[in-house]
Amino acid sequence: MKSLAQSRPSSAVRALALGCSVAAAAMLSVYACTEYDSSLLLFTDAGADVSDAAPETHPDVFDATDDSHDAVDAPDASDDADVSDEAVDASPEAAVCSATQVDCDGDTSNGCETNLLANPKSCGWCNHDCMGTACMNGLCVPTTLAAGQSSPGNIAQDADYVYWANSVQNGAIMRIAKTGTAPEVVAPSSNPPGGLAVDVAAIYWSESMDNSSVWRLDKSGIEDGGAAVALATGQGMSMTLTVDDGAWVYWCTATTVRKVPKAGGTVAYVATNMGHPGGIIWNLGFLYWTDAVGGNVYGVDTPDGPVVKVATGQSFPTGITADFTTLYWADMLTVPDAGPAGIMAMTKADPTQLTLLAGSQSSPLGVAESGSYVYWTNNVSGEVMRTAKTGGTPQKLAQGQGAPSGIVVDESWVYWTSRDDGKVMRVAK
Repeated sequence: MKSLAQSRPSSAVRALALGCSVAAAAMLSVYACTEYDSSLLLFTDAGADVSDAAPETHPDVFDATDDSHDAVDAPDASDDADVSDEAVDASPEAAVCSATQVDCDGDTSNGCETNLLANPKSCGWCNHDCMGTACMNGLCVPTTLAAGQSSPGNIAQDADYVYWANSVQNGAIMRIAKTGTAPEVVAPSSNPPGGLAVDVAAIYWSESMDNSSVWRLDKSGIEDGGAAVALATGQGMSMTLTVDDGAWVYWCTATTVRKVPKAGGTVAYVATNMGHPGGIIWNLGFLYWTDAVGGNVYGVDTPDGPVVKVATGQSFPTGITADFTTLYWADMLTVPDAGPAGIMAMTKADPTQLTLLAGSQSSPLGVAESGSYVYWTNNVSGEVMRTAKTGGTPQKLAQGQGAPSGIVVDESWVYWTSRDDGKVMRVAK
């Protein structure tokens, strides 16, 4: 039997994997790159980046034992008596590191050589390279990729560009090259854009108002002035959207999950009577989404499998992402009898393996994963965070952001939208 990481599993394994089984109006939503909008509750999930990054070590104690200093010659008998009577101790005092002054290079001769508060090559923890920006108080200084944006919400990426939705009336789908340059308009939108996703060929988005449409624009059309095509019209308010690696676009409305062919055609319902769908992601043949009001996470073996409740009793789950083996989502609120606001992890093959990776977070919304880490935005406290997939103490990547929401990660950088600041930001991961 093939594993999930290799290919689509057998029907029996798919049933087990689904557990019983990846930034609506005033409530929430999630799209193809997990994110949140502070006033509209948007979310987006950029999908799985499986770069092989091992967790860094974080030494904070330096052992300065040096055998070369342990032996001390005995005083010669001919030496003056007052010298021979003195206690001789030529051993140096052992260097003692602190939480911020540590030994990163393993060289005992230079002691605790690294200041984690200011070293741009080891900022906050050993070997955390700020990639050309300064290190201040243990945090790499973020770079502003785009300023002056209008409520930037959901975010997505491909190999060369970062895309985002300016989620206001007469807003736009925007992009900027990862190498810099100036932001450019991908497509104007008379209605506020909602969910956002990209694949190899095109950009897709929904609209966050009633009687709205789902759109596709071929990437080639950005350069030659091609027009966006409405894949579906007359839809409900949608703030989250994702695509698979084949033929389908999926999005959430206030109480439903729907799909339409990427080439256009008939709209079909994946799920109805949801409490309020939030984040949504397609991953390895399965579609997953969160139901914030209902406190549940659902999955479907696409294209036409039954809807299965993967997790229950969650605390207003919002953004969601996945890798080969595990689902990750943000529980946005602390809910009595459910749990604290934080980041959850659930093994696909055994939904009973449900873990709180990071608790006591401040309205976490956008979620992404890359290598050995999960990344998220804390919308209320203005922080961008990460933690190892195996658990441990969360690490802060940025603070002082204005309602950070959508988040995506590539091999080197973490990108996010700061809705209240009108900015698109990045920092070294």
